Amino acid sequence: LLVANDVNLTRCTTLVHNMGRLKNLHNEQSIVTSHPAQYLPLYEYMNGSKEKVIQKFDRVLCDVPCSGDGTLRKNPDASLKYSVENGTELHPIQRAILIRGLRHLKPGGTLVYSTCSLNPIEDEAVINSVLVECKGTVRIKDVSTMFPELKRSPGMSEWKVLSESKSPTMYSNYTPETEHELSRAIDGIEHCMRFFPQLNDTGGFFVAVLTKISDDLDTIVQEPRLPHKPSF
Repeated sequence: LLVANDVNLTRCTTLVHNMGRLKNLHNEQSIVTSHPAQYLPLYEYMNGSKEKVIQKFDRVLCDVPCSGDGTLRKNPDASLKYSVENGTELHPIQRAILIRGLRHLKPGGTLVYSTCSLNPIEDEAVINSVLVECKGTVRIKDVSTMFPELKRSPGMSEWKVLSESKSPTMYSNYTPETEHELSRAIDGIEHCMRFFPQLNDTGGFFVAVLTKISDDLDTIVQEPRLPHKPSF
């Protein structure tokens, strides 16, 4: 069963059309929903009872909303709208989507986090801060041997926070309890992948492949409180 979600109804229409073109995917094997991913419902009731269980998937793809600075090559007009604060404003939403995606993932399952941005605040800072909070229940997977002809650069272990609106989760040495200064990120952050436009004649992308070790994450990680929860 494939569940595909997009907050934009227009893109959902395109998504349904594209899924209909896949020869190996039948209608009864797919569901399309339109919902903010950070609020995607977690629970379902089993066998008509009042017992709630979290819906679990073998694989999850979080292609999160981002500032899109990696698309400047195909969309030069995007540079007129870009500012450092774009990524800062999206950082908490990206974290919330990643945490919700990890809660939906089965132990042993794989989650891919991706953006079309090269801003570390939207990329490594999101992965680093969430994995710190996961306390070893999630790890970054080294996929450097997969698709060897696909050129990539490693994830960054140090970065600066240039925004006026700073958050502790944006720093490379983030811990939930202490003050934060520039330091090294968690071990394995280099297994994240940066795809610069000149490497493969593409746009700019960031990709991290994560593996969930145990369901302890569901009780360890607190989902961030966003400013408001819309009604749908």
